[in-house]
Order: sequence, then C-alpha cells, then structure tokens
Amino acid sequence: MLWSGLKSFFRRYCLCFDSIRLLDWMHRKNIQLFFFFFMRYRVSPLILEDVYKHGFDDEEMGRLFALGTSSLKIGKIFKTTGLMRTRMADGMLLKRAEEKKKPSLMEIGVSDGSSSLGLFDHFEMFERIVLTDRFSRFYVRKHFFWKLILDAEKRMYGLKILCFFIFLSPKKVKDSTECVPIEVINPILRKKYGIQAITRFDMFEDVLDEPVDLIKCSNILNKAYFSDREICLAVAKLCQSLREGGHILISQNNKQYKDGEAGFILRKEGDDVYLEEAFNNHDCLNLFKTYIG
Repeated sequence: MLWSGLKSFFRRYCLCFDSIRLLDWMHRKNIQLFFFFFMRYRVSPLILEDVYKHGFDDEEMGRLFALGTSSLKIGKIFKTTGLMRTRMADGMLLKRAEEKKKPSLMEIGVSDGSSSLGLFDHFEMFERIVLTDRFSRFYVRKHFFWKLILDAEKRMYGLKILCFFIFLSPKKVKDSTECVPIEVINPILRKKYGIQAITRFDMFEDVLDEPVDLIKCSNILNKAYFSDREICLAVAKLCQSLREGGHILISQNNKQYKDGEAGFILRKEGDDVYLEEAFNNHDCLNLFKTYIG
C-alpha cells in the first residue's frame, strides 16, 4: 500500500520549467531521458506560449513548437509529432489522391499538425483537408502564483505552482469563463496556410457531417496505446466518416521499424475493410483481412 501510494504521488508531482530553450538544449545534448525519468521533469502546455516569446524565424518556431507538443502527455499518450516525419505514409496517400482526383482528406490525431506539412505541399490535389485531434487546445486560468490548466474537454489537467506541476484527476470544471485557450497548432500552418485551429474529433465517438475519401491515422492506433478490440472499434467508427471505396491509412513512426516507419492502407467495401497495401510490418497488420483485388 505504501509503495503504491508513493508511486502514485511521484507520477502526479513533477518539476516543471516551461522553457523551450531548456527543452531544446536537453534534446540537443540527448539528456532528456535523464531529466524526465530521474528528475521527474515535465513541461506543461504553457511551454507552447513560450515558443512565441523569443523572436525565432518561422521554421525554427515550427520545429520548437513541435518539440514542445511532443513533450506533452495526455493520460498514457504523448502528443508526439514532428515536421513532415510521415513521408512514406504520405507517399501512399498521395498515390490514392492521384487515383481519386481531388479527394477530401481527414487526418486524425495530428497533435499540432506539423506532420501534415508534407500533404499541404500538395494541397492543390485535394478538395479539402481536415486536421483533427481530440485534444486540439488547452485552457488556462492564470493567477499570481499558480495556473490551472484544463484539457480540450474543459476537464482538469494540471496545476502549475511556481516551478512545480501537479497532474490532476480529469474532473469536469463547471465554470471556465476566466480561462484563456492555448491552441495546439503549429505556427507554420498558421502563417503559411492560414489555418488557425485544429478541429476537435474523438475517433471513438465522433462522425464527420460530410464523409471524406481518405483518412490518415498516424502514430495513434498501435498496441502500445490500445487493445486489439479498441483498435478495431476505432477503425469501425472511422469508417462512418469514410465514403464507399475510400481508404484509411494507419502508420507509426518507431525505430523498431525499417526506415523508422511502418503502415498499411485499408479499403472500405460495404460494412467491412480490407488490407490493400502495407510496408514494414506494422504491429496492427494482423488485425485486418487481406484484400485480393
């Protein structure tokens, strides 16, 4: 009981300096694991505000914003992202886009959207691109010594007190009128493409008003985060936002895979989906039927 209580305590209470320069220095020196695991160092969503304070150029600001976003944790899931890191997955999607001629695309779980930049370089190929994430923003209520942070669903996320951060139980906050939003969207998307916010979307519950031809799901659906049943349920729900004959791409960036990336394409046919193409043996590949065209 005592050991369990101590573990719970140390998971919730952390040292926290929301300095993007410090976080970048840790990663450049490759010592972030020491700070995160042995010193219980964490960052809060306030680090995203710090990115705008130093006069970085657009590309550097975009890189640092993605770094800050990737260091945030929601429950058991990190909001991992990176500038155009899903290159092989994007290549598969662009191939389908050429075949369909001006398709619509939804990308889910984009974090700050920076991994979508490779697709936006080919924006003219698409009728529309919808970027979504369940936690597309945070809300902050600021006081002199402390700051209360809520997640996108306006549930308690954490409390920042001076240089300490306390993770809170995700209880709904009734009054959020004094809270200021922090949009989790990469500055490059804001400045280059005029996108001001990521659309909130829960892949287990939500359905698009207008279905799309292509869905990209990168760095979310994998067995480290979800059970086999949860993955299949998520794909079934996503199919409700997909047109007949449309495609869902599932991919993952991980050093365990050749070239650091693995993925596969599913094609919707009626009430089922079939495996159409795959590369580098993604760990969810065995959950779906082989498609014989």
